[in-house]
Amino acid sequence: LLERMLSEGLEPYVVTFSSVIAAWAKHGDGEKAEALLERMLSKGLEPNVVTFTSVIAARAKHGDGENAEALLERMLSEGLEPYVVTFSSVIAAWAKHGDGEKAEALLER
Repeated sequence: LLERMLSEGLEPYVVTFSSVIAAWAKHGDGEKAEALLERMLSKGLEPNVVTFTSVIAARAKHGDGENAEALLERMLSEGLEPYVVTFSSVIAAWAKHGDGEKAEALLER
């Protein structure tokens, strides 16, 4: 649907991108979710907390703590205030990866 919108010259909003990103996140495809985030940025749209949290959650499903935490840092650098679930997702990613020290370090932030 997003591709159809774009091919017909309809410009999606942040909510449109965020909804598709959330769908990829639920499917557990962090690469596609993050690629869509980058595409959103290339169109000059600013992601919100929900957008970032969805991509982080997708990365967390596969224990990708490195990318999940990098996204959290990027989110913070853009002045967005993470939700509790955002931090929880990054902690879960590190835990799933088997790196309890990094998970614990986030608890102390």
